[in-house]
Amino acid sequence: MAPGEEPSEHIANEILAETESLKALCAQKKLSLRFYLREAAAAERGSCKTLKSLFPEAFSCPADYDAKEEVLARKLFLEPGQLPLSILRRGRDCAIFSAAGYRVGLIALMSELLTVSEASAPSL
Repeated sequence: MAPGEEPSEHIANEILAETESLKALCAQKKLSLRFYLREAAAAERGSCKTLKSLFPEAFSCPADYDAKEEVLARKLFLEPGQLPLSILRRGRDCAIFSAAGYRVGLIALMSELLTVSEASAPSL
């Protein structure tokens, strides 16, 4: 995620608008929303600051961000370097859905997937 920049801010604002329904669906389905940041300080910029207060467990700052972001993106069949990288997961290693960059209706799609996600998904 690139806090303070588009399309990250756009996605963050959509998530903020859907916070209650996303939290309820994540709790009900035992799923999580995940945001990868290059540095911890990035979570204090733009809409990420509010998101972090609402979804503190959703943020991760891997030590070797660039290498890990590339490997993760490729495992999820996404374009490396296209931020933000948004992932719905079940547990620590199971991706239900992922997206890189912004897609119109991304958060609505993720919410819909949360309501129907009972199928198995590829391991990360």
